[in-house]
Formats: sequence, C-alpha cells, structure tokens
Amino acid sequence: MGCFFIMNIDIPKLKGRHIYLELLLPEHREIIRQLARDERIWEFNKMLLIDENYDKMFDAFFEKALDKHSMNGQQSFVIKLVKDDALIGMTRLYEHSEKDKVATIGYTWYIPSV
Repeated sequence: MGCFFIMNIDIPKLKGRHIYLELLLPEHREIIRQLARDERIWEFNKMLLIDENYDKMFDAFFEKALDKHSMNGQQSFVIKLVKDDALIGMTRLYEHSEKDKVATIGYTWYIPSV
C-alpha cells in the first residue's frame, strides 16, 4: 500500500448524520486524556492500561497519533457528535491506496456512554 496523506481526502465529507471527524490537534490532548481514562474502553484492547503508568502510556499513544509519518502516513481524527460537537472518541486512517481508493480504519474507540 502507498503512503497516505490527508491532503487527498475531502474533510467535509467525513461528516455523517450523527458524528463527524475532525483532525486530531495537540489541543485535544487533555480532553482525550480524560475520556480515554475509562477502563471499559480498553477492556478488549490493552493499548492503554489504567494504572500508575497511564499518563506516560497516554502521552506516547497521543504523540504517535499526531505523527503523520508513522504507520505509512496515518492521519488521526477526533470523533465528535453533530448535535453538540461533544468529543466522544478517536480514530485513524492509514495504509491508504490512491489506486484502489481504500484506507484502513483503526485505533478507533468511543466513550462507553455513546
């Protein structure tokens, strides 16, 4: 698969009836840190553990999410509700192929209340 860069995606089209994607920015760090602290999110995926090392693990997770050159040009997004712009999770697009018009979606999580 080729390298993926967000310039090839029409961002306004990443909006549905109930949710939309917004590019992940450094300013999202603290709200995401608090939302991701819910153990239920990581019940089946142990990417983050809620223990004394959480902040260190979270910072590494977040920095990788911001790094557009990792994972073959991945691009990270926050997930927001259309009705009130509430931030409810994160996702990433990576392993993009212009030729095949596909991208892998992963590293997605939502707050349990959704």
